Amino acid sequence: MAAPSGTNCPPSFTLRTVASLAATGNAPNPGLLDAAGNNDGWVCAKALPDQACTPFIVQLKQTTCLVETIYFYKDNNSPTR
Repeated sequence: MAAPSGTNCPPSFTLRTVASLAATGNAPNPGLLDAAGNNDGWVCAKALPDQACTPFIVQLKQTTCLVETIYFYKDNNSPTR
């Protein structure tokens, strides 16, 4: 699938498909964000450091993070960067 033009992703973000993020366990948030935005199947994703998972591990009483990488998401056609 070709990336759409005019993505508006900030420099520290990567253009990712909602499907690729869902395949790595990062659902439903990317799809919800995309649906509320331009609904084109793409979002901007910024990988957060491993320490970002610590609060989730503690709150959910897990021994490890539930996903390999936690991301901050932004719609790829958001007017603000």
